Amino acid sequence: IAALGSVIAFFKKTQDGADQLELVMAKVGAVIDVLIDRIAKAGPAILNIFKTIGSAAATPLKIIGALSQALRGDFSDALESLKDAGKDLANVPSEIGKSFSEIGSAFDGFGKAVQENIDLITKLKEAEFELRDITGQLIVQRAKYREEIAALRLEAEQEGKSTRDRITLLKEANALEEEL
Repeated sequence: IAALGSVIAFFKKTQDGADQLELVMAKVGAVIDVLIDRIAKAGPAILNIFKTIGSAAATPLKIIGALSQALRGDFSDALESLKDAGKDLANVPSEIGKSFSEIGSAFDGFGKAVQENIDLITKLKEAEFELRDITGQLIVQRAKYREEIAALRLEAEQEGKSTRDRITLLKEANALEEEL
């Protein structure tokens, strides 16, 4: 329990932990994105399976209709209805097989796509973290420059400074300001 508490504290209370947690969540998101993409590609084939099963489920009704036609003496229509029902049933295995093949094709290269997505999101997140760190350093550096500029200007305003010293101090302050 103490180890679990330490891990949770690491993720919650340190920037490195927060970054690692953010990276893990981004990687999970990358996997989910690829999975959703592949399911979307497999969607028509999945739908076709349900349609095929649905049409096969209607076959008993066609057989009952054929029997009804036969009982009325309409043997040629009854025979055609039975042939149609037989065709529907005969197509079921091939249609379902074709659909499963299409589903399999939709998931071809899934592992490679996931790895590529994870690699890209990792590079992106690392670049974001580096940018954040550099931005933070830049903010600190700017604050130091502003503090130094303010100190130079304050010193230039002090009584007892020669005009030459004041000009030198103000030039230094302006030079620092230009560097910003």
